Amino acid sequence: WRSWAAANVNLLFADSSEELLWTRNSAHGNVWHEGHCSVPPQLTTFQLVFEATRSGFDGQLALDDVAFVAGPCSLPTMCSFESQTCGYTSSGRARWIHQSWASTKTGPKTDHTLETENGFYMLAHSSSDVLPEGSVTTLTSPVRRGLSHTECVHFWYHTGGEKPGTLKVYIKPTDGNRIQLFSSSIRQGHAWRHGQGNVNWHGDWQLEFEVKGEGDLFSFIAIDDITYSTHSCPTTDSVCDFEKGLCGWSNTQNPSVDWLDWDLTSVQAEMFYSTPPYDHTLYTEEGHFLVLPNSQRDTATQNAWLLSPHLAPTKGTCLSFWVYQPTMCMYICIYIIKWLVLVVSDQIVLEGFKGEKGVLALDDIRYTVGVNCSFTFLCILVTIIPMILCEHE
Repeated sequence: WRSWAAANVNLLFADSSEELLWTRNSAHGNVWHEGHCSVPPQLTTFQLVFEATRSGFDGQLALDDVAFVAGPCSLPTMCSFESQTCGYTSSGRARWIHQSWASTKTGPKTDHTLETENGFYMLAHSSSDVLPEGSVTTLTSPVRRGLSHTECVHFWYHTGGEKPGTLKVYIKPTDGNRIQLFSSSIRQGHAWRHGQGNVNWHGDWQLEFEVKGEGDLFSFIAIDDITYSTHSCPTTDSVCDFEKGLCGWSNTQNPSVDWLDWDLTSVQAEMFYSTPPYDHTLYTEEGHFLVLPNSQRDTATQNAWLLSPHLAPTKGTCLSFWVYQPTMCMYICIYIIKWLVLVVSDQIVLEGFKGEKGVLALDDIRYTVGVNCSFTFLCILVTIIPMILCEHE
């Protein structure tokens, strides 16, 4: 599915009431995604409703191979916490709470999935009256099967308070000692941040999110959108070629800043929108890139934000990327969002604007710490326009 506000699966009961079982939002690329949805035992007849909510004039959503299997679903590769806790359990001095801002008026004011007050996440209160200094509370996944290759677990976390405590993420083997994947203990500001860690364990294991209190008042740590990808984690300094996903870059669901989403696709997979003839990484029709949909039904100058992960301050950094823009009808701007907390952190925004016609695509984004950009730039068979812009006419 792509360019839709939400895709939902609901239970419809005989009295016309509904219960949300599963939801996804935003563009997910021009590929098929497998979804799993557990249906609780029902004493009366019911129906399942597949519901799509449109965010603009255009978009595509398709369903295929719907199957009912007796027994619980296999473990999902993504948990947004919108309709359920996905089997995660709480232990320790305090309990993790499945909540939204709208229901409690505590924690983050919006979730990461929907970016609304009604979106859900898991929250650990780390205030001294709930989690005394040095005490821990742990959120644990169901048991997952051993892996034949390295996978990457991605998650989004949000901290609140002057001393929110320490968040650590572990692999917990069923027959061994825990292995730490991630740790953070600084105030991060009022924003969701991306975390990740490589998982390579041949035996059964569980994922643990552990929060240790630091004796502060009115503090918390929240977790949302846990996903597993079938490859190792990308590094901040490496190029994002979009062959293994978005590398921590993300579309925003905030309607006050943009109207469209960047779409992850390839020439081979794309059947609807115009694209470059090949990607920049592999120079093939199978290679992946981001494209700004150019439907004639969208209004010209509608925009799409692409947000980087939160970036630590540096003394010198070079951001480089490749843009396919054969006409001047569609264009791109670059911004930096500064978050002023105990330490300064930034997010880079690549903002594309839709024109009356044309194609706008991005590939091979590289963020190199400790290196200032050189203005040496080579365009093959095109003219050079200062400073480092290639105009492919």
